[in-house]
Amino acid sequence: MPAKEYSDSIKTVNFVYETELKRLKQPFLKPIYLMNLVTRGKGKITCEGASFALEKGCVFFNFPGTYFEISASDDFEFAYISFMGDCVATILEQLGISTQSSVYSGFSHITELWLSSLRRLDEFNSNILTEGVLLYTLSFFGKKGRNTALADKENLFSGILDYIDKHLTDPDMSLRRVSGIFAYTQKYFSHLFKNNVGVGFCEYLNEKRMKYALSLIREGEKEVSKISERCGFTDPLYFSKVFKKHIGTSPRSYIAKLK
Repeated sequence: MPAKEYSDSIKTVNFVYETELKRLKQPFLKPIYLMNLVTRGKGKITCEGASFALEKGCVFFNFPGTYFEISASDDFEFAYISFMGDCVATILEQLGISTQSSVYSGFSHITELWLSSLRRLDEFNSNILTEGVLLYTLSFFGKKGRNTALADKENLFSGILDYIDKHLTDPDMSLRRVSGIFAYTQKYFSHLFKNNVGVGFCEYLNEKRMKYALSLIREGEKEVSKISERCGFTDPLYFSKVFKKHIGTSPRSYIAKLK
C-alpha cells in the first residue's frame, strides 16, 4: 500500500438524514465540506451558475463558502456527512472532485450501508462509524473524478460476467460471494443482476455450467460424478437435477444417446 501524501486526518462533524428539504431555507452556504447521497426522488442542484440532475443513487459534494440550491420532488430525500480537515482539499483534488465535477451517479449499491449506519449511530460509535462511511464512499472515486467501475453499467456488468466465466467451476461460487466482491448487498445485487442480464444469478450460473457440462461430455467424459465436480457441483444428484431441468434429459441418458 503506497504511503499517504498527507498527514492530518479527516474530521467528520455531522451525519444527517434529510427528509424535509422544502422546510429548509435556501440557498445553502456551508462553512465545511458535505458529501450527500440521494436515497429517494429526483431533483436538481444549482451551484455557481451550473445545474446538475439528481436522482436516487447520486452522490454530490458541496464545498466551503460556496452557495448552492436544490429543487426537487416532494418525495426527495438524501443523507449527508459534513467533514473538514487540512488534508481534505488535497484528497479531493487527488480524486478529481471539484466544484466543476461534483455530482456522480451509480451509488445505489451503498444506500443500504448509509441508512443502516444512520440507524446504528450512538454516542459511542458516531465518530468512527461516520468516518468509516465517508472514507468507504470516497474509495470508489479515482483520479478522473468518477466512480470508475460503477458509473458505467456496461463496464460494470462486463466485469461481473467476466468474473463468473473465470470462476465458473469454483464450488464456492455463489450470489453471496460475487455480491460481496463487487461491494453490493445480496438483495440489491440480485435485483440489479436480473434487471441487467434478464435472468436471476443462480439461473445464469447454472446455464453456463450446463453448457460447460455438455462440452465435457462431447469431449469424451462419461462419468457423471466427474462432470459434476468439474462443473463446480459438490453433489452429483443435484447436478443431475439441474442438468435435466436445462437439457431435458438426465446426464446418463444424454451420454447414452451420444454413444
